[in-house]
Amino acid sequence: MEISFDVLVVTFNSKKYIERCLQSLFNQNFKNFKVYVWDNNSQDKTLDVLEKFSESIYFIKRNGENIGFSRAINNLIEISNGTHIIFLNPDVILPEDFLYKTSTIIKKVPGTIIPVPKLMRYDEKFNFTNLIDSAGIYWTPFQRHLDRGSARQDNSEYKKEIFVGGVSGALSIWDRKVLNDLAITIDGRKEYLDEDFFVYREDADISIRGLIYGYRFKFFPDLVAYHKRQVIPQSRKKVPGTINYHSFKNRFLLRVKNIPFIVYFIFFIPFSIRDIAACLYCMFFERKSLNAIPFLYKNFGKFLYKRKQVLSKRKIGIFNVCKFFLGIYNN
Repeated sequence: MEISFDVLVVTFNSKKYIERCLQSLFNQNFKNFKVYVWDNNSQDKTLDVLEKFSESIYFIKRNGENIGFSRAINNLIEISNGTHIIFLNPDVILPEDFLYKTSTIIKKVPGTIIPVPKLMRYDEKFNFTNLIDSAGIYWTPFQRHLDRGSARQDNSEYKKEIFVGGVSGALSIWDRKVLNDLAITIDGRKEYLDEDFFVYREDADISIRGLIYGYRFKFFPDLVAYHKRQVIPQSRKKVPGTINYHSFKNRFLLRVKNIPFIVYFIFFIPFSIRDIAACLYCMFFERKSLNAIPFLYKNFGKFLYKRKQVLSKRKIGIFNVCKFFLGIYNN
């Protein structure tokens, strides 16, 4: 099979990073790829940068409104045609052999394995560091999904191939057939990423869906890229209120859509502790995020419809789903 990549980039006020991101793409020594960019109504000079690369970018959409990351990605998937699709944040920089290494891995692993790269951090001056940004996602009994190795020095623990709980949304690699399998359908439209998430946690949503559908996420330590991390749990007070609203909303939406009731019952205590803590925090420090509650109530029927689609395709037993929240992903 000849492998071809469609690299999908969504920009929103990304002027500071997008030029280096695109330059790293067009410096790749693997050439069978196309770049698609959707701009969500940037108000900085992102479009000026995109114009500089317009002859190399296969498709650019200059959208007049911000429709969210998920919907923008879905729109780009529908017009792309490569065998494999890469979601790439504009603040990621790829080494010149990244696509070549990715193609080599894809040829070696079965179609049920989703490759997970090692993301390292770079600093404000674009200097590459030895700090890990994400070595894949892991899940906790509190239904938290965290970046494995985040802000830690790269050491022997992160130099081993290992199954993990998902992939960071900053850079993910997908077989088109897998995305088609993971898609849910609403009003005749495929949603590969759930558009009700708008932004944030959509990577965790598609990861848990992939796990319960029987796919496995495997971390490959030699598949390295570099990322400027801008949102971390510890910096919540510095994050725009819109992001915090979607973060609060999506933690509940993720559960409603994907978690079997028996699993929720088994983890009721830790899930509830986290829920109460999140609600109390919002009540005292982030009241606008509580607007997510009426949104969830108003659209609950729609979310149950999505849940029915997701759980109807579950291939993993309840016991093994529980293992995911205990950090076991190789069953």
